[in-house]
Amino acid sequence: MHRQLIFPAVPLLLAAAALAGCGEPDQPFAVTVTPSTVLMDALGDTKQLKATVTNEKGTELTGATVTWTSSAPTVATVSDAGLVTAAGPGSAEITAEAGPAKDNATATVTQTATQVEATSGAQQTGTVNQQLPQSLTVRVRDRLNNAISGLAVTFAVSTDGGGVSPSNATTNNQGEASTMWTFGTKSGSYQVTATISGGQSVAFGGKANPGPAVTLSKAGGDDQYAYRGAKLDTIVAVRVR
Repeated sequence: MHRQLIFPAVPLLLAAAALAGCGEPDQPFAVTVTPSTVLMDALGDTKQLKATVTNEKGTELTGATVTWTSSAPTVATVSDAGLVTAAGPGSAEITAEAGPAKDNATATVTQTATQVEATSGAQQTGTVNQQLPQSLTVRVRDRLNNAISGLAVTFAVSTDGGGVSPSNATTNNQGEASTMWTFGTKSGSYQVTATISGGQSVAFGGKANPGPAVTLSKAGGDDQYAYRGAKLDTIVAVRVR
């Protein structure tokens, strides 16, 4: 007589499940970078990005290796941890890759002027019709004290204060723009205002003194006649220039 061997079903199912679990580990299927855009207003400003990696079923893979790169390191760099640092004006694509999956964010750097100061040429004293010896120089910086280059600056003189050359300038790599001030024909205290695009401004004061006399001419009272001891009708006056 033959005996039939019967095996319990539960151990067989467990064995099958164990074998299935020995298959390929979860592979990255998608990467999502947040936030998708970052704006930075000063060189050296930083923003943190996060990359979320998921498998084909949408389950997050917390241990997945992510590689970060920047399309324009002169604009923005990125660390291995996704920290973006502003390096120069412009835009850069920051990409996170995990296996075959990748996503990116856009980093835009636009320096905003927060500091406008007169660095030379303020409170000079000179002579009418003469150019002052020092240039009027303005310096523009962002909130992290970085120079802002390529910024338009307009110089305007108060009434009767003479003229400047040039009246329009652009900041250099040091964030500076300069002009020369020549007084007008009238003595007195005057002002030159430097205004940057965006409306911020700084003022330079200056005092124009009268120059040496060049000409002396009769202004009134000439060729008068009167008796001795009598007062002349017109005051005698001269004009000095």
